Order: sequence, then C-alpha cells, then structure tokens
Amino acid sequence: MQSGGGGISNVEIEKSTIHDFQKNGITANEVGTLVSVHGNVVTGIGATSGAAQNGIQIGFGAGGAISSNTVTNNLWSPCTAVDTCQAVATNILVAQSDGVEVTDNRVGISQVGIFLHGNHGLVAGNTTFASSVFDGIRLEGDGNSARHNQVFNGAESGIFIAGNNNVVEHNKITEAAVGILKETGSLGNVIRFNRVFDTLVAVQDPASPGWRVSFRRSYRDDRGGKAAPPFLQKPQKDEPARGAFGDRLAAPRDSMRIRLRAFVAIASVFPKLASTRLIWRLRLWASK
Repeated sequence: MQSGGGGISNVEIEKSTIHDFQKNGITANEVGTLVSVHGNVVTGIGATSGAAQNGIQIGFGAGGAISSNTVTNNLWSPCTAVDTCQAVATNILVAQSDGVEVTDNRVGISQVGIFLHGNHGLVAGNTTFASSVFDGIRLEGDGNSARHNQVFNGAESGIFIAGNNNVVEHNKITEAAVGILKETGSLGNVIRFNRVFDTLVAVQDPASPGWRVSFRRSYRDDRGGKAAPPFLQKPQKDEPARGAFGDRLAAPRDSMRIRLRAFVAIASVFPKLASTRLIWRLRLWASK
C-alpha cells in the first residue's frame, strides 16, 4: 500500500493470515498513507539468502499503528555475525516514519524483532524472542519510548538505543548479551525501572570499545534499493562505560580507591584497627 502524487490512503488491515511472501508481508509507505495493522498472523519463509524479509513495514513518511499481531520467522541467512552482516530481516520495521505506535505484538525468530527508525514513536507491551545476531527491540531516532515490553534472547542486546531523548522503562529482559545497549554519542536518554535477568551486563551506557553498535539504515526496503546502502561502523573513540543514569562506572582502580577510602574512614574512628602510619599512607594513595 502506497500513496503518491499528493493522494491520501487510510487503510485498516486486520485478522489476516499472511505467508509465502517474497519481500514484505504487509507494507505501508510514503507520506499520505495512514494504516492500522492489527490482529494479523504474518509468517516469513525462514532463513533465506534471497530478499531480507520484513513481516510488517510502515515507512518513508507513512503513519499509523501496528498492534496485536503475531509475526515470526523472518531471517536473512547471510547475516550470521555482527561484524560481517550487511542487512537484516525484521519482524516489524518502521523505516523513516515518525509517531508510529507498535503495541502488544508477539514477534520472534529474526535478526531484529522490532526495528523503529524514526522519531516520537512508541514501542509498548510487546513480546520479542529469539533475535539472532542483533536486538529484540532497536530504537534509532529521537524522542521514542519503549515501555512494558518483554524481551527474550537478544543476541546483541535486549533493547538498543541510538539517538537522543528516548525513554526506556519498565521493560523485562531475559537472556540477552547486554540488557540495554546505548550507542556512544546518544544524549538525554532516560533508562529506568527495567528488570534484567540472566544477563551479564544489564546496561552498557555508552557502549564500550569492542561493541559494534552503529547499524544505521542497514535494513533493506522494498523500494528497489532506493534507500542508502547498508553499512556498519565501530565506535569511534574510547569512552568510559556509564551506568543507567549517566554516572560513570568505576574502573577496577577507582573501585579499589573507594574501598580504601572507606577503610581509612573506619580506621580513623577506631585507631586500634590500623596503625597511624598505615592510615597516613592509605590516605595519600587514595587521594591520587
């Protein structure tokens, strides 16, 4: 579905079963297109080296809402590793459209479960699972919100953020490489009240060197290759890791200083715990 020449399309797609498609299961593109996609079951053909499939796509200025759908089995087989992947298949893709709402969907088995590339969008109440290589939910843009989602098995991360002034809150993330992964240079984002289970790193903020996180516009759309070609980048500079609220996480040496300062404080009150000479030396080292 696509509007053109100043035309307007207002369409509802509901309670349909869609499968055996080549590129996209449901597509709504261009300014003037407004679509409500709800209650559908969209199933890709599985791992394929042909077109990188997208289950449901709203893009290039179109608007609307995607809700209460089940979308699965969209995988592009040449994409097997972060550093070499040239494109991805997605279950739900919002491409260069603003204000789109993606709510209460169940999506699984793809490189990216829900990929929102736009501004002021909402991703809420969704369940994603089995995201291969990349992320359960991926936000690229400004002023987006991801709330009350359940994410299982994010290969790169449960939720990825690239952009400014986004809000990620009240999500449950289980068994991801990183719970929430934020791209270096992203500012003003709020990350709070999320629960992370069976995941070694709850929040990587910003991403540290070694994480390949920039994935801008690396989807393939259905407009004959008119989108910018996919490309991958590595973080450009070494920045310290930050906590969920922007506080710098202590490096091992900083952590040791914190412990020593606590010891000095206690020993100063209870001098029998340490000699005066030892306290003096510890104070000197901890103050460096």
